[in-house]
Amino acid sequence: MKLTTYYNRVNIITSIVVLIATGVIYYLFIHLILTNKLDKDLAVEEEEIQQYTRTFQKLPLPASYIDQSVSYRKAPKDSVTVRDFSYTTYFNPKENEEEPGRRLITIVELKGEHILVTITKSRVESEDLVRVILLITLGVTIILLGCLFLINRFVLNRLWQPFYNILKRMKVFEVTSSEHVGIEPTRIDEFNELTQSVNAMAERVRYDYKELKSFTDNASHEMMTPLAVINSKLDSLVQTDVFTEQQ
Repeated sequence: MKLTTYYNRVNIITSIVVLIATGVIYYLFIHLILTNKLDKDLAVEEEEIQQYTRTFQKLPLPASYIDQSVSYRKAPKDSVTVRDFSYTTYFNPKENEEEPGRRLITIVELKGEHILVTITKSRVESEDLVRVILLITLGVTIILLGCLFLINRFVLNRLWQPFYNILKRMKVFEVTSSEHVGIEPTRIDEFNELTQSVNAMAERVRYDYKELKSFTDNASHEMMTPLAVINSKLDSLVQTDVFTEQQ
């Protein structure tokens, strides 16, 4: 596997994982913020009902608006104070359909009686906002991944081209040639250092080769002299008809 291929694969996978994790965290964070806003709106409506009850000693009329509804029912006298936020469904009378909603159930005291108050608000606008944010995030993610792909495909290939040029020259390097293995200086310091190191290594190899060749030639010459003498003596002995005991 090529270095650029491995790098691109790791980079893209890492980017996708990070972006997905960031998107999930972003979604949960936005969802939490919008839910808290709905809860504050429900709490404001609860406070208004309590103030109205204390002032006029009666409950406001049950109401159903475009995105909110309020209903009452009697609670047992021995019931404890309740204040519960929960997810539910909200029936939109205008659209005649159910929508996701957020509900607050609380108890109001009126003339010694406990009244269970249910305030429900629609979450459609919040869900639509979250959906728009997710679509924008998804679009930005796709654009970012496309930019990363183009950068990795073109910019990094050009960036690593000096390395591949050095590698190509090293493959055809010949010890008897005086040609430099490295390339021309580039704007990348690491490639310049690599070129200097490769050229220095090539010079050392050539120097060692010349020294070894010179030593081999000298050794061969030194060995040829005694061998020539021995051959001459052997020829003389072969041409002698009678050998002495010493010969």
